Amino acid sequence: MLLPRPHRNLFLLIPMNRDCANAVTLIGMVVVVIESLVSGSISEIFLHPTIPLWWHLAFIFNFGGAYLGNLSLAFRLPFPIFLVLKNSSLVVGMAIGLLVGQRFRGGQIAAVLVVTLGIVVATAFQLPLAQQHPMHASSSLYDFFFGTGLLLTSLASFSMLGICQEKTFAVYGKKTNEAMFWQNLLAIPLFFPCLYDISDHISLWNHGGILPLIFILIPN
Repeated sequence: MLLPRPHRNLFLLIPMNRDCANAVTLIGMVVVVIESLVSGSISEIFLHPTIPLWWHLAFIFNFGGAYLGNLSLAFRLPFPIFLVLKNSSLVVGMAIGLLVGQRFRGGQIAAVLVVTLGIVVATAFQLPLAQQHPMHASSSLYDFFFGTGLLLTSLASFSMLGICQEKTFAVYGKKTNEAMFWQNLLAIPLFFPCLYDISDHISLWNHGGILPLIFILIPN
């Protein structure tokens, strides 16, 4: 799936400041747009695109999953629960695939279950450390279920995005740079309502020098 990948940096920063998720996600999208221009053909992207623009516009709704996932942090889910749900995309993706008619072999299903079980076990071993983070805080029952619902909706949205991208490539060919550029560029306006908060975080990170900002910009 062609998405910005700031997740490693996001998981390192969230325990320190849960409100930074939108800033990290937006910066990741900008990095993907720039990288696509550098590694791709500008003439093909702008002058002779293979994939129609309206097709890319349809992906904006799926990219809204990133915003929903970040919004779930405001409901103070315990960090171990957040990690398990956030890393359960394989299970969610397989469930969405079954709903849209995809078929999976027994070995594929077993592999997904084993990986998911490994994530749960690894998170359980990290539980004492996670409890020391500021993000580890109790939440009301309403906050817990609503935040969990937002996060699961986010995962389902990303899974649908992956399925739609596969269908796009099947129809128009695997135009990776073109898809990465337009889909991330068109999704950036989703974060405009948060620009004031995002600029505050960038200023805070860069207050002690340029190195914190470079750390966030490094693609994984």
